[in-house]
Amino acid sequence: MPCLTALGEAKSECVVREVESLEAMNSLTRSADCLVPGGVRHRRPAWYAVMGWSAFVLALVLRGPLDAGSVIASDTSRIARSTTHPISKMTGSAYVSRDRISMRLRFFAEDLYLFHETVEPDEQDRVSPGMLREALEEHRQFLLDRILVLDADGHPLKSQIVDMTDLDVPAEGWSVDQLMEHTVDADLEFTIAEPAEFLTFVQNIVDANFVFPSELELLVRQEGHATVEAKILRPGDPFTMRFVWDRPPLDAAASREEFEQLLEEDREELLGITSYDQLYSFLYITRLEARHEILIPLATLKTLIDIDHDDPNLLSVDEQKAAREVIGEYFSRINPVEIDGLPVGAIVDRVDFYGLDLRDFAQRADPKAVSLASGRVGIILRYPSKQEPREVNLTWDTFNSSIRKVTTIVITGDEVSNVEFSRFQTENVLAWRNPNPDTEPRGVRPLLRAGPPPSRWSVLGLGVFLFALTLSGLIGATVSKWLGAWAVWCSLPIALAAAGGWIDSGYSPPAGSVANSDRAALVRGLLGNVYRAFDYTEDEAIYDALGYSASGDLLTTLYLEIKQGLVVKEQGGAQAVVEQVEIVELKPQVDSGAARGVEVPPEPGFLAKCRWNVSGTIEHWGHVHRRVNQYEAIFAVERIEGDWKLTRMALTDTVALENRQFPRRF
Repeated sequence: MPCLTALGEAKSECVVREVESLEAMNSLTRSADCLVPGGVRHRRPAWYAVMGWSAFVLALVLRGPLDAGSVIASDTSRIARSTTHPISKMTGSAYVSRDRISMRLRFFAEDLYLFHETVEPDEQDRVSPGMLREALEEHRQFLLDRILVLDADGHPLKSQIVDMTDLDVPAEGWSVDQLMEHTVDADLEFTIAEPAEFLTFVQNIVDANFVFPSELELLVRQEGHATVEAKILRPGDPFTMRFVWDRPPLDAAASREEFEQLLEEDREELLGITSYDQLYSFLYITRLEARHEILIPLATLKTLIDIDHDDPNLLSVDEQKAAREVIGEYFSRINPVEIDGLPVGAIVDRVDFYGLDLRDFAQRADPKAVSLASGRVGIILRYPSKQEPREVNLTWDTFNSSIRKVTTIVITGDEVSNVEFSRFQTENVLAWRNPNPDTEPRGVRPLLRAGPPPSRWSVLGLGVFLFALTLSGLIGATVSKWLGAWAVWCSLPIALAAAGGWIDSGYSPPAGSVANSDRAALVRGLLGNVYRAFDYTEDEAIYDALGYSASGDLLTTLYLEIKQGLVVKEQGGAQAVVEQVEIVELKPQVDSGAARGVEVPPEPGFLAKCRWNVSGTIEHWGHVHRRVNQYEAIFAVERIEGDWKLTRMALTDTVALENRQFPRRF
């Protein structure tokens, strides 16, 4: 990967050039003492102190109340030393092997003045060599405490300083002006018990709430790989990286196509969620609801709401239980949704905590402590609709210094699109419109009672009535008017019975009068209705919808068996959505010998044998779990109070045809 190697080298050159420019900027701002929150100090002219205090107060107003401990640190509280660059700016490179991490850090000598009170300039604003060397020795532990590498569970790796360059300070010392002209290299080593799949890099040189945070520009390279990952680390903004040890690295001369193939393999393996510090947002629009799913790093979530925790690195299981309510209440108030022009309140469906070892977020993670630096939180919000939505609007209104841009993936059936929100835009509204607004919503429909073909019976009835009328006229003209009238009244019931297609929709034809094609259509419609009932989300609505197509004990049996069949245990008990019901084979007439214990219904009911496939999917956070099962059963079909329904069933075979997972393309 020569292009990526060159990118890493270019990145390093940019860092050097920026450091040189910062040195020039530093010469513009010297003298006068100022105080800095978090134990940092510097001398600046009086007018610069006023500017610093103004910027600090403005930042407080914009950011809201800060933690009192980070703003007032007893006698070490001081105001920011510069508005031209962060308080501390370091560069570093980390080489990760199977059993250790070798990291080299470069920092300015000015850090010794900023973070150690032992460095006190004299009246000429000069710092003695002894002060600087004493501070340099103290800075060893300072770096070990504030530059951390965490394992997958959030525990810090054991570290040590193996080497640190000395400062060649002249006897007269250096002035404060000169401290930014000199750098120190420190070599750190982190011990790894076994080859790590995940490592999280953290720097806490200053408090995360500090007005002007520190920065560490870090380059990370894995042993045997030519590619370099570059990341700017700020306090409270950790960086997690995945390492694959059982796959040979790409050759340095690998083509772009080979590199893209490697990325695609990773994407398939990680089910599309390839970043560990990115906020993911998915909006699913289904037949009866909109569903907003947000996967957010725990470190980012902490910048939005306060989450109580005792351990500085971990959130315990009990603390997660308490945090769920706070998180759910917060997200139910932000990012409002409207369906068909009306605001819809959010139903908090799930708030789950995930460690780095979980890839399929549709699963319910086992309860365990999660890392505050690398853990993630999945929030699912449901917005119910009484009918298939025609319009859905989502307004994203949640931004801060950690959330500047958000891309929401919109998924409706097989259609995928995306909308980008930004804190720099005046409007952040996702507006979805149903492309088929006039389509009749999918739902369960009763199959009405079937009568005889109207054309045949209507003609016969009309013929009988006309014949009787003619006969009565002849009788009345030749025999007796009273006898003719009696003949008309006697023929009228026969005519009305024959004209049943006009007036008697409850007509019951003899057993053989329901053609096989009509039977097949009935079974297809009833079976389709059974699965459409599970489009509803509430159990009572599902059961009521099933009542259109099933009766008696079979109604309860179908409800329980189909619901159980849609539950995917490996997905934490989530229920699949039925996408398609395909009739593979249908015999609309089965004799009693092949009934498999199903009693033959009274006429005009019948037995039918059917084999069908059911395709179901579970989808969360942009990846799909698809299942296809095949069933075979014998059904009894009867007319109950004029409606055709399934009354009994014998399931004769079940086969799993497909069970796979794959990420969406977005």
